[in-house]
Amino acid sequence: MLFLQDRMKWLKRILLSIIIAVPALILLIYLLLWMPPVQQKLKDIALKEVMKKTGNKISIGQLSFRPFDKLLLNEVRISDLKGNPLLYIGNLTASLDAGQLLKNRLLIRSVELDHVTANIYRDSLNSPLNFQFFIDAFASDDTTKTGKTTGMIVEIDELKIKEGNIKYCISSEETSDVGFFDPNQIHLTDFDLEVQLKSIDPENLDVRLKRLAFKEQSGFELKNLQADLKSGEKKLKLENLILQLPLSEFNLKSFQLDYTGIEMNEVFSKAAYVLILGKSVIYPGDLKAFIPVPADLKDFLILTGRSEGRFPEINISGLQASLGDLLSLDIAARIADFNRWETSPLEIHINRLHLSEKGMKKVQGFQSWEIINTGDTDFSGKITGTLPDFDLDLKSSSGIAKLAVTGKAGYVYNTGVAHVDIRLNIDRFRYNNYTYRNVYAHGTYLNDRIRMNLVSRDPHVPLEISVSANLHPAKESIHLSAKINHLRLDTTNWLPSCPGTELYACITADVRGFNPEKMEASLTFDSLSFKTGKNTFYDNRIQID
Repeated sequence: MLFLQDRMKWLKRILLSIIIAVPALILLIYLLLWMPPVQQKLKDIALKEVMKKTGNKISIGQLSFRPFDKLLLNEVRISDLKGNPLLYIGNLTASLDAGQLLKNRLLIRSVELDHVTANIYRDSLNSPLNFQFFIDAFASDDTTKTGKTTGMIVEIDELKIKEGNIKYCISSEETSDVGFFDPNQIHLTDFDLEVQLKSIDPENLDVRLKRLAFKEQSGFELKNLQADLKSGEKKLKLENLILQLPLSEFNLKSFQLDYTGIEMNEVFSKAAYVLILGKSVIYPGDLKAFIPVPADLKDFLILTGRSEGRFPEINISGLQASLGDLLSLDIAARIADFNRWETSPLEIHINRLHLSEKGMKKVQGFQSWEIINTGDTDFSGKITGTLPDFDLDLKSSSGIAKLAVTGKAGYVYNTGVAHVDIRLNIDRFRYNNYTYRNVYAHGTYLNDRIRMNLVSRDPHVPLEISVSANLHPAKESIHLSAKINHLRLDTTNWLPSCPGTELYACITADVRGFNPEKMEASLTFDSLSFKTGKNTFYDNRIQID
């Protein structure tokens, strides 16, 4: 009995020692982890293991770890396999949830990177990026049949990058002109990013882009980009996308994708979609790094629209646009299969295109050739068919003209072959204080050959003109024939001070070759008659070679 009591006392001492020792050991480890020498030693051990796996050089200036909550790093330097600087991070701060480690999850509440410099490049268009080795080193091969990794799950709730400087280049490619965006030579400065990653599971996405901003060496500046992206129950929603440039704001209210009963690889061939474009204001000057913008174009482009349907069809049920007081546009469009856009059926309905008198003058200012000022001009009509073979039915009216264009045209993308067969009906056209009426034209283009016929049934401008041309480099030629049947030069105000002036002539002209130094040309007037009042000039034939 006495022996049993001694054993119980001995067991109690052991249990008491354990109860005291375990918390003391945990406290000791916790205190040791606060000590800079211990933290630096752990840093060195971790870096050695990482570099053994990646084969490059990595250095960290200082490591500060507050168990088990926060990690601070500064002067992080990572080189590529050639020893060139790949990534520099001035300061890295990570907030951790150590309690999740027991569930085999590393949950990082937030990561903030300050003063980041990244140098990304590839030697040629088809060569790998200089950080591909890093991705390959940590690519997990330990997966189950379901595709899920069996290792530790790493999650990041929030990521911030401040004062970033990012360069990307393809070494083999030449640089483009200064002031234009070059996709082969990109340099971003003042790069700021803030994104919340509540879930990156493709079936249950919940991502909020709170801020993305940068300046590019071409002069392009992104003031801010923000958006919400969510998915669930086989539906994807992109909402509240706002893109801000110095003077522009693009507003995508919503883009919804419904792929119920559809595999992910079939989304862009079977899924239903709805896109709503809110009022967006675009200042052309903000885009001059991508497109040529006339220096005097200061007007704002305003856009709204809606598109809905089911892939592969693209259906724009309405798109409205206006450019200051220069023009306004209202159109609808549809293509049956965007994956086969080269041959797919398409429709474009121009409900109204309004070009103001000011807009016409602006268009004239963009061209080297003179355009007659028609005042406010409206266009409407439709284009239907396929790219290789489509029908045109367009109408235009203005203060000085009313006309219609009908016909067929097409372009075969793979071969570059085009054809045109167009008819123009000019109901009226006012020029030089005279209104021309009932003028018809027919033009065709096929295999480098152009043919055009013009007929005027205006009683004061009776004429017929026929032109044919061969544009083939080895067969360059132009043939023109015209019959002018008593054209009234006084009534049409060409010679208003000479009453009764008429012109009659049959004209033929031929040109062979378009090189001014080698070309041959001839011009013939048959039965030329020019009448002014009581005087008449007549010549049976005049030929000029």
